[in-house]
Amino acid sequence: MILATVFLLLLAVWFVADRPLLRARLIAGGKVVAVFQFLPLFHMLIGFFSIFLLAKSGLFSSQLFDDNFDPFGAADFLTGFSLTILVGMGLLGFAFLLGLRQVSRAEEKNWRAKLWKSPDSNF
Repeated sequence: MILATVFLLLLAVWFVADRPLLRARLIAGGKVVAVFQFLPLFHMLIGFFSIFLLAKSGLFSSQLFDDNFDPFGAADFLTGFSLTILVGMGLLGFAFLLGLRQVSRAEEKNWRAKLWKSPDSNF
């Protein structure tokens, strides 16, 4: 899980490095997603959906849903990595959608104006 988390962090930093509007939307939406951690219903839904996708892809074995299920022996490295990536991407997508709502068109025009300022300006 740590490797997948570091991978998502590096991917996000690389992806938004030269996209300030996208970064602003992810930050604005990420604040709301962080508050949702106190009521983690959405986090659990994304987790259940990710497990469902992995079970349908065959990465999770059918033993996962048996009565004598061992929770410590079910997931190998690839399963844990894939599950962490799916949950992280789902939360990033949700943060982006919430950020779309929060970052208005006026702020978008402001970001674009800052990007296109002349080289002799103080920006």
